[in-house]
Order: sequence, then C-alpha cells, then structure tokens
Amino acid sequence: AITRVPLSLYTLYGVIALTGIAVNSAIVLIAAANERLRAGMGCAHAIVWAARRRVVPILITTATTIGGLFSLAFGIGGNSLLWGPVAASIVWGLGFSTLLTLFVVPLLYLMFMRRGR
Repeated sequence: AITRVPLSLYTLYGVIALTGIAVNSAIVLIAAANERLRAGMGCAHAIVWAARRRVVPILITTATTIGGLFSLAFGIGGNSLLWGPVAASIVWGLGFSTLLTLFVVPLLYLMFMRRGR
C-alpha cells in the first residue's frame, strides 16, 4: 500500500463514504450539461460549458475535504487506528475520482449522448 494503511473494514467504510462524495460531483457536472442541452446547445458544447462552469466548485469541494482529512489520513499529530484508514481511503480516492470527474466523465457523456441520438 502507498500509505502503509492495511485494507480493513474501516478502509471499506471510507470507500463507501467516498462513493457518495465522488458521485455527487459527477451528478452536478452532468446536470449542468443536461440543462444546457435542453436550452438548445450542442452535446459537445454543453459538456464543455458544464465542465468549465463547474470545475471551480468541484476543485474547492475536493480541496476542502482533502485539507480537512489530511492530518488524520497521514498521521500528523498521532495515528488513529480507527479513523486513519477511513480518512486515507477518502483522501486518495477523492483525488483520483476528481480527475475522473473532470476528464473521463465528460468523454463518457459525449460518447453516450451521441450514441443515444
């Protein structure tokens, strides 16, 4: 493991919490794109507009969550056997899922929306 945190039940609790956070960012992005699509914008323009419009809120949410959990995840100020693995899984997963939300979700949106039309 990168952080030397063993995979445990507590780590899986963190992954479950992470799923809710990560899905929320993707939902916000897709909802903004769908709104533009209904307004008459093309599919590619709608997702680019949504990504540009929502990138700052997504990054701020990620930064504040990682900032709040950073010391707990990396044991700064003491290690917690219970909350450390939860925080570590959220921090690493949120960083990765934010990249997916900003780059992969728009591509998948384009692919599926074009196929559906």
